[in-house]
Amino acid sequence: MNEIKRPHYNSRFLTQPWEVKDRFLRYFDFETRAVCVRSSKSLFAKPGMNSSASDRLMSKAFEKPVAEYRRRSPIPGRLGQIKDHDEYRALLALFVMQIARTGGALVKEYSGMTVDQLLARGEVVFDEAFGVLNPRDEVIGLNLPERERLFFVGTGFFVVPLFGHRPVLAIPMTTTSCLIMKPRGTSNAAITHWFGTHLAFTAFSVGLGKHATRVVLPPDLVTPNDEIPGLLQGLRGVARSAMNLTGVVNQAHGLPGWMVDAE
Repeated sequence: MNEIKRPHYNSRFLTQPWEVKDRFLRYFDFETRAVCVRSSKSLFAKPGMNSSASDRLMSKAFEKPVAEYRRRSPIPGRLGQIKDHDEYRALLALFVMQIARTGGALVKEYSGMTVDQLLARGEVVFDEAFGVLNPRDEVIGLNLPERERLFFVGTGFFVVPLFGHRPVLAIPMTTTSCLIMKPRGTSNAAITHWFGTHLAFTAFSVGLGKHATRVVLPPDLVTPNDEIPGLLQGLRGVARSAMNLTGVVNQAHGLPGWMVDAE
């Protein structure tokens, strides 16, 4: 297998809005309880995770199109309209592969196919995934209230609990916007309901569970390093309370257990 030296389970284009000087990322490690700085080239990389062929295919199929979608927004840090079918297909492919990449890289008990197994038949896989998912799920861009600041958790996505609906997945695009994949029929109002709760999306973006161990900090976060552990633990408490309130924890919710497992 032709392997690349540092395949990423979180693409570098995704973490770019969180970068500080020289493409470094400032993050908190829940295992060591320390604030650290590391290059975006290595923080979310895992040697031998997938082949160069798979990396090139992912770049063509969704990384470049999704990066262009974000870049095209007329307002910096916000998301605009999805342009066409091809761009929408790329956004849906991002969710499919994000789960496979982070699940395979971080979860020991992950039972899904590897990235190379998924992509062995080439780009037709994304057409097939679109055919299966598009009738039941849809992807939307969501711009958050200006007071919110999203973290970038190492799993690459976070869970948003909803009242009366199963929870949805979100992938941060900037520190104030994200992509949401939701079942068709789930109203946008069920998601924006959380805009009325102070810093709800900020709390959700910290992530939950034993696999969400590294959390990249927004570049404009001014909280002193010694106060960051308490800040993030408090935000996780808010998120966990919301999960309990909406019935996500310890109930059937349509998500693999490792996405919201116990810490």
